[in-house]
Amino acid sequence: MYARHLLAYCLYKTGAFSLNDIGLKIGGRNHATIINSKEVVEDLLSVKDDIMYPLYLKIKHLINENNTSRGSYKL
Repeated sequence: MYARHLLAYCLYKTGAFSLNDIGLKIGGRNHATIINSKEVVEDLLSVKDDIMYPLYLKIKHLINENNTSRGSYKL
């Protein structure tokens, strides 16, 4: 569950995909599911959840590091 929420959130934060596109990429879910994932992750990050917060920081670092050279998306 955490992985799916975090994936949806990271795709959303890049701004590269619409909510519908993200839902389709994550197993045919609709935009409302992606909005829910965004809210769940934001809530967990706001309290620095023991599981979600370190995972997000690691993924954010990897995405930003990978895309710095290409000038692509940042989280």
